[in-house]
Amino acid sequence: MEDAEEIFSKMKEWGCYPDSLTYRTLIDRYCQVGDMEKAFKSRDEMQILGISPSIEVFNSLIAGLSKSGVSGRVNNLVIDMHTKGLALNIVTYGALIAGWCREGSIDKVFNTYLEMADKGFSPNLYICSA
Repeated sequence: MEDAEEIFSKMKEWGCYPDSLTYRTLIDRYCQVGDMEKAFKSRDEMQILGISPSIEVFNSLIAGLSKSGVSGRVNNLVIDMHTKGLALNIVTYGALIAGWCREGSIDKVFNTYLEMADKGFSPNLYICSA
């Protein structure tokens, strides 16, 4: 991650400013390695620059929180998604269900599954193995 952070910093020095895809890639990697503090800091930075987080950014953050066992912040992200006009997709539902399973929140798993089905999404292998 240090190399990626250095390149990201140098991009700005060279006048090559990060875009939505650049931030999305960086945030996803932070989430994969469990550095949620830097992931959220990057999300906040992109918003300050006027770059709206995409559904993929939200999915990365939700999955990262779920893997880290910090599902309390997940609800705020879902609310933020709705506020920004973004609808949950199959990846979002999968990350939510996986997180609730890790937490042992069977009621949340069941309710999320029902919401997913009501929205017309069918469970995939990832969701069934959560």
